[in-house]
Amino acid sequence: MVGTEAEAQALQRAWLAVSEQPLRVTALAEADTPHTADVFDDGEISKRHDLLLFAARETGNLQIASQLRRAQIDSASSAPDDAMTDATSVPIALESGISQYAGQQIGVALGSAHPVLLRHDSASELGGLPDWEAYGQAVAALPAGKSAEPLADGWAVWALLHRANGYSGSQWLFSGDLMRPLLPTAPYLRALQELQRDARRYPETRMTPGQVWQAAVAAELELAIAWPQFTQDIVAQTTVEVDMIPQASQVFQPRDGSWQTVDPQYRSDWVLLMGNEPLVSLARGCRQTAASEWFLRWLERGEAASALASVSPRFVGSHDMEVPYAATDKTLQGYDRLVRQALRSSFGRTVMRLPGARDYLAALDRQVVAVLAGDRTPEEALVAAAEQWEEITESLGRRQQATHWRLAQGMSH
Repeated sequence: MVGTEAEAQALQRAWLAVSEQPLRVTALAEADTPHTADVFDDGEISKRHDLLLFAARETGNLQIASQLRRAQIDSASSAPDDAMTDATSVPIALESGISQYAGQQIGVALGSAHPVLLRHDSASELGGLPDWEAYGQAVAALPAGKSAEPLADGWAVWALLHRANGYSGSQWLFSGDLMRPLLPTAPYLRALQELQRDARRYPETRMTPGQVWQAAVAAELELAIAWPQFTQDIVAQTTVEVDMIPQASQVFQPRDGSWQTVDPQYRSDWVLLMGNEPLVSLARGCRQTAASEWFLRWLERGEAASALASVSPRFVGSHDMEVPYAATDKTLQGYDRLVRQALRSSFGRTVMRLPGARDYLAALDRQVVAVLAGDRTPEEALVAAAEQWEEITESLGRRQQATHWRLAQGMSH
């Protein structure tokens, strides 16, 4: 698995509670695995392991490396014993957006990080923040440095995409069979311009999601967008109001270039899945197929959800159950509740699961950072990012990329 030793041990403990069969888990630190497919392509690893746990964004890379096998979970031979109880199924957004590829189930999604809005009393007095315009007004009304969202290198891209997500409607990132980038179009430009405006009021030091979360719960920030990354992020020093992030007040209509106003009575945004979701699939070299599929069914039933979530927030939201560490932390209770609520949406949208996903996202992130640093205008940055995306697509093969883009959206070959 790509993860920590603590996560591996939590998975083993949960399994030992229902089975005498030993479970051996090898933890590979993500910092040491820039290309997960290359790591799993190691012949010895493939021989020694039947299952792979990896970030969902690596699905395309693993597919072209022929490292995954389709999981026949429904037909797996399983006769749950008394120790195995029914649990709520995997939320629909994770099931359709992560667990499936090309319309077929390839594994089991085990959770999802999701940004939420955090605010203290002084920010709450500014009223509701239903959309990004209201959020921008609240940021402007607070003292400089008292609001933030994750803008550190590698994270700024998500601040842009979470905003653009609502503005984009059903058309997302690429257009047509030729995989032409949509980045220089109105939804992304509007999102980047608004992000640039708000970032001028943020602290000078750009932070990671965990750093923003810690600053918010420590009352160093009055208003923030963040999510917990590590277990140390979950110790709140004060109670913070937790809510959904703002949604788009308008959606761009590419046919005529107009903006359609969204009915404020309901949330219409697609749930954006960032690709960091942990996914467990059968390895190509799996030798114990029946036992491995039984194990996947056990995971799908949620038997390990509580144990995994207790050691890492990235496993929150896979099933409808309380997270142990949230019992004494109201901020985490709110986060857990909102993540599960968001993942029940049928409108799940994964950022990228095609080959080279990290390269595409890194190219866009560099351009967003350039805008925040004042080195480029939003227009220049999006055009440059689109050009770099074209280069990546050409280098990997346009036909291959177009095929995997369709497969990642649930279409067949």
